Amino acid sequence: MKTTRIKINNHLDNLQQDLMKQLYTMEEKENSIICQLLSSIEKNEKDIAECQRNITNIKQHATDLQDNICDTSDVKNTVTCRNLQGAIQSTFQNESILKNPRGIDVDSDGNVYVVGKISNNVVVISPDGKRYREVLTARDCLSNPTSLHYSGPKNQLLVTNLYNKAHLFNLI
Repeated sequence: MKTTRIKINNHLDNLQQDLMKQLYTMEEKENSIICQLLSSIEKNEKDIAECQRNITNIKQHATDLQDNICDTSDVKNTVTCRNLQGAIQSTFQNESILKNPRGIDVDSDGNVYVVGKISNNVVVISPDGKRYREVLTARDCLSNPTSLHYSGPKNQLLVTNLYNKAHLFNLI
């Protein structure tokens, strides 16, 4: 009986050791899977952060105009306004007046203010995109302007230059 008990205990000990080995192996395998998932999550977080930066960049170059969204293309030298369904309402392109359009803003009448980085100017474009007027130039201390903000109540434009100071202009 004693020998049988010893055999049974040894067998149970061996079973326990085998089960513990299997548990450790499974734990290592699951830890590996968890590490892979965490790595994937970190990559997704980086992708999300990049998307957020891209959205912020798009917002810098696009503005909401009542039921339209206007944006600039510095590659095509265009200013395009679309309705909320995405249909183009107007497109302005005149490289002799506006090169490398960047910052954009809109007044309460729907006029679109745009800086031309290479043309060193600010152009105001009518809501239909058919008329324009150059309101500021390099003579007004613009040097590679990149962004602007129109303040309607004060009728002022704040224009930032790439390498030097920003300027506040009173519009007449």
